[in-house]
Amino acid sequence: SPIIIMEYLEPKRNNLPHQKAATLLLNLGYYAHEILPDGSLNPIHNIEQHLSINQLDSDNIVFKKIESAEF
Repeated sequence: SPIIIMEYLEPKRNNLPHQKAATLLLNLGYYAHEILPDGSLNPIHNIEQHLSINQLDSDNIVFKKIESAEF
């Protein structure tokens, strides 16, 4: 499956298109991940909470399907 990277804006920045795209990807079986400083991926369960906790107005979110070997 392709890996998709999308800049996701916080709600204050009129992020309805981002919400719709993320929901579509999640419904297609993708999982959201943040990119850590070392380049590795860390799963995140709530993108907007991730932005708020880290005081970000946007972040690049990686959407990928998790292979069974990764569980």
